[in-house]
Amino acid sequence: MYFEDYRKTIKKNIVFILTLSALGALAAFLSTSYIKSGYSIQETMFLKVDETNIQPDKNIDLQLLTDTAAALISSQNFQRPEGFIGAATTAKKIAPQIIMVSTISPEEELTKNAHKGVISKFNSTSGDFITNANVQLAPTGEAQNPTKKIFNSKILAAFGALIGFAAALTIISISKYFKI
Repeated sequence: MYFEDYRKTIKKNIVFILTLSALGALAAFLSTSYIKSGYSIQETMFLKVDETNIQPDKNIDLQLLTDTAAALISSQNFQRPEGFIGAATTAKKIAPQIIMVSTISPEEELTKNAHKGVISKFNSTSGDFITNANVQLAPTGEAQNPTKKIFNSKILAAFGALIGFAAALTIISISKYFKI
C-alpha cells in the first residue's frame, strides 16, 4: 500500500477519526473531575495490640482486626473530624497489622492536621469499637511532607484525543484488512 492509498483511506474516514478523537478527548477531560487533586500524604501504620485484657482461651485474629481498623478509619466517623472539612482519608490493609493511611485535601496544612487528627481520633476512640483488645496505630517510620497532586485537564484531553485517533486508525486498518 502506498502513501496515496493511506491518504485516500484517511480522507474517506475523516469523520470517524475525528469523532473517536473527540470522544477520547471528552472522556479524558471529564475524568479529571472524578479524580481528587490537592495535597496528599501517606503513612504506613503498625496496629499495636495490647493483649492485657484478653481472656486466655480466646485468640485474636489479626487479619480481621486489621480489616476492622481499616474500615473504621475509612468510615465517615473518622473521615470528618471536627474542623477538618474538605479532607478525605482512606485506609488500606497492606498486611496483618500494617495499614496505609492516606489523606488528601486542597490545602497543605489541612492535610497534615486532618491526617494527624484521624490517627489520634482512632487511637483515642478505638476502644469503643474494638472491645476485645486495646488497639493503637503507631507509625512505622518518619512522617513525610504532603505532596501536591494535580491533574491538568488540557493535557489529559490531548492524550485522550491521541488515544482516540490511534483507536480510529486501528479500527480502520482492521476493517480494511478483513474487507469489512
